[in-house]
Amino acid sequence: MKDLIDEEVIKQTAERYNITVSDKELNQELHFIKTQYGSYDQQYLQSKKQWEAQIRSKILLEKLLVHNVEISDEELEAAYEKNKDAYTLPAAYHLSHIVVKKKKEAKQIYNELQDGASFKVLAMEKSQDDLSAQQKGDIGYITKNHKRFPEVYRDKAAEMKVGTYSKPIKLDDGYAIIYLHDRLKRKTYSFKEVKSMLKRQLALEEMNGPLSAENLWADSDVQWLYDKKE
Repeated sequence: MKDLIDEEVIKQTAERYNITVSDKELNQELHFIKTQYGSYDQQYLQSKKQWEAQIRSKILLEKLLVHNVEISDEELEAAYEKNKDAYTLPAAYHLSHIVVKKKKEAKQIYNELQDGASFKVLAMEKSQDDLSAQQKGDIGYITKNHKRFPEVYRDKAAEMKVGTYSKPIKLDDGYAIIYLHDRLKRKTYSFKEVKSMLKRQLALEEMNGPLSAENLWADSDVQWLYDKKE
């Protein structure tokens, strides 16, 4: 119930102050999340649209909480220059994989894929990476900063077309077949492109307390009523 109230408060407050989140802002935020954190949370894997809606709502809430905070362009530009490297995002590859111990197993799986078998089904049934097998082989986006997966994954993915799978790849302790869902190119965001994001970040640092829609309740005359039981 509280989540539903928060959602409605954010919506009504945003309409009152004419504050919106553009698709460009959403996609930029998603780009940072994908390259910095790599793997998705369970919510994304269940519903991409719902996950993106949650990110849009988060950005909108942040905008509402800081819309009265004044930060000069000089302060923002200084913060950008100080952390400029953070706004250069490396190439990223959204992958699934199937991992097995023996070359013979990998060849057999590759042949099944060639015959039209589902990569997702084979990952669930045969991959020895239990964590990703539960997610149909999905390991999210990987970059040079993610050390959990071997470098050969990125090297091979860089040569592949989106929507294709690889031949068996030799690993230190087995073999893998990878599937390329998506590719993000290396990108450096200019100050102008991240100015709005920077303002939110700096303004939120000045706030006391958690990032919560409850901070907007008073402005919307919302009161939480409940029966207190002894």
